[in-house]
Amino acid sequence: MIRKFIFLKRKSGLAADDFAERWKGRHAQALAGDGAFRAMAGRYVQNRAQPAVDDLIPEPLWDGLVEIDVGPEFTAPETIRDNPLNKTVGPHQDDFADPSRMVQFFARENVVFDGPARGVKILSLPRRRAGSSPAEFSKHYKEVHGTLVSRNAAFAEFCNRYVQHHVLPETVKTSEDFVPYDGISEFWFDSLEHARKAWSAPSYMAELRADEKNFVGSPPSHRLLVDPLEIPLG
Repeated sequence: MIRKFIFLKRKSGLAADDFAERWKGRHAQALAGDGAFRAMAGRYVQNRAQPAVDDLIPEPLWDGLVEIDVGPEFTAPETIRDNPLNKTVGPHQDDFADPSRMVQFFARENVVFDGPARGVKILSLPRRRAGSSPAEFSKHYKEVHGTLVSRNAAFAEFCNRYVQHHVLPETVKTSEDFVPYDGISEFWFDSLEHARKAWSAPSYMAELRADEKNFVGSPPSHRLLVDPLEIPLG
């Protein structure tokens, strides 16, 4: 699966609740009613960033994150590059989003734990280690780190679902002063307490946290707690 991601910051002077209402209001309605968009997008999700959680989630860097599943007929490299979904958030974006602080890219999905998408959704946003290429990062992320996660006892007990999203570097669009992400790790837990238990377990520290130093840059990956809203496209 190829998925489009768009990170959003609300426009200056706009309250967080007003951002959310405008984003899920006429903007989402216009997209859902756009036949060309529906032809390309199999699924459209708005993930609203949630406040920080002590010892688990820092203050959010973003106000929202768009996810758009792209149909298989639009996954060739030249099609991805020229896809209209890579040019704009969509109608009425100036009502709620700051276009100068927007990051966009396509990514390839790798499902590690194929469990239910239920409960609490947390995203981790890694950048590759200095001196490594996007291909080297992606290979280690999938073949080494993904395997370690799949075998980790704490995650097997507490994590419902774990999906890696490998960024396609040729599709990245961002401002010049922002270093884009190289991946998105998507976690689902039944509760924040389960997330704490997974990430504080001795086996996580000894196996997974230790391996992150082999391919993830410094500072460590930012975490984002989100409230997902799937917009019907039918």
